[in-house]
Amino acid sequence: MELKINHVLKIMDQGDKDDLYAHLGSILSSQSLNSYYTEFETIRSWSKEIFHSYFQTAQDYLRRIEQDLREKICVEYGYCQKKPFESKTTQQLIDLIAELIATLVPAPAGIIAAIVILVAAILVKIGLNKFCNCD
Repeated sequence: MELKINHVLKIMDQGDKDDLYAHLGSILSSQSLNSYYTEFETIRSWSKEIFHSYFQTAQDYLRRIEQDLREKICVEYGYCQKKPFESKTTQQLIDLIAELIATLVPAPAGIIAAIVILVAAILVKIGLNKFCNCD
């Protein structure tokens, strides 16, 4: 991925998955890469209506691709079988998931990298064990 993920890591550290969803929704709504660099403080300053609208946009988007994401990460990659053998930082895990899902994420060319990074970050924040139903 060309974009630096430090920005997303900061949001992950300071906020919760809802903040990541809203951030993803803002990019999907604006169709602009400039939205990728929105600061955490700005996300938290959005009105409840705007935050909820962006959150809902992201949730709807992820629901549409959820099954494909599970197939790619949990089944094809075999996350549950590999996880005990892999010791990765959050950034490395986001990079790995981003590479796995890059071809699955529908988005305009100008914002695809940002969308992929945020989808990967959301999945990591949710927990891949939970997402893949690992025992």
